[in-house]
Amino acid sequence: MKGTLNIKIILAFVLDFVADAQKAMADGKFQITDSFLFIDNVIQVPKAIGAAKQFYAEFEDMDATEEADILAYVSERLQVNSVKAKAIVLQSFKTAITISELVGDGIELAAIIKAA
Repeated sequence: MKGTLNIKIILAFVLDFVADAQKAMADGKFQITDSFLFIDNVIQVPKAIGAAKQFYAEFEDMDATEEADILAYVSERLQVNSVKAKAIVLQSFKTAITISELVGDGIELAAIIKAA
């Protein structure tokens, strides 16, 4: 069990960036003044890059308790209150795990083919 700190750092970075992008495009266009919304995101880039190094190791090592912790974290950050919205977050997370497993299988398959 490696924990979830780096996963949360990456998720926070992505969620904050998406929220700022939505604010910037609320009027349908991006203006130079909208760039100020992203200052905090730029400041967080080094931290996110550092966390990215451990992200996949943590992601692939998660147990059920850590998965629940991440789902609660995302739900709280997105202020998800409805049962349907929580189900969507859960399904999105399960899809991300499946994609991660497929990528891992693809890498393993490529290594087998290369070795043959």
